[in-house]
Amino acid sequence: MLETTVAGSLPKPSWLAEPEKLWAAWRLDGDEPAQGKRDATLVWTKEQENPGIDIVSGGEQFRVHFVHGFLEHCDGIDWDKKTKTGVRFKDILVGAIDVATLQIETREQVASTLKAAMKYVDPERIYPCTNCGLALLPRDVSIAKLQALGAGARLVRSQLKTSKSNPGNQSSGKKGKGGKREEIAASLHVWRAVGKYASITAEPRLNPAKYSEMRGFE
Repeated sequence: MLETTVAGSLPKPSWLAEPEKLWAAWRLDGDEPAQGKRDATLVWTKEQENPGIDIVSGGEQFRVHFVHGFLEHCDGIDWDKKTKTGVRFKDILVGAIDVATLQIETREQVASTLKAAMKYVDPERIYPCTNCGLALLPRDVSIAKLQALGAGARLVRSQLKTSKSNPGNQSSGKKGKGGKREEIAASLHVWRAVGKYASITAEPRLNPAKYSEMRGFE
């Protein structure tokens, strides 16, 4: 329950590519980039394990860009035949870490965001995560945010465990009746609520031009 993870890419080490920059060229030559990417992946695997992130990723250390770096190797894509698809709400990723600010969240802020989501979604379906990739943030800031994410999720787990031990103190936490359409609407509201919360607490934010550049490629 409340298994933490990271949405998107993580900063590349300075010896692999220029930090805090999209489309940064590799800094290693010959056969070194391949080994460097593996080393960077091991580094970030450890940096996610240290604060207790439950579902770790490679942090996109093998690709120049987290989207285009994948698509450029795919054949047979016809960009003129894009179609709309429906959205299926099963498990929910809740962005409890704001990647658009250098401010480090406290575990209490992370917990507050998760509790807001729990008004609409059962905790068993929630996966606390970042609200996007951390690639453009300084490495030390990214690590601190991962620590906050892990600590906030553990705090909520502990509080839920205590509540279950004392049923009289539990709130119902039930979603309103009305069926699937209402459940989807509630899930969408979770994302809006989380975004609003992040904008209120996020100071100082990243340089607007830099943030726009990042958002333009998502």
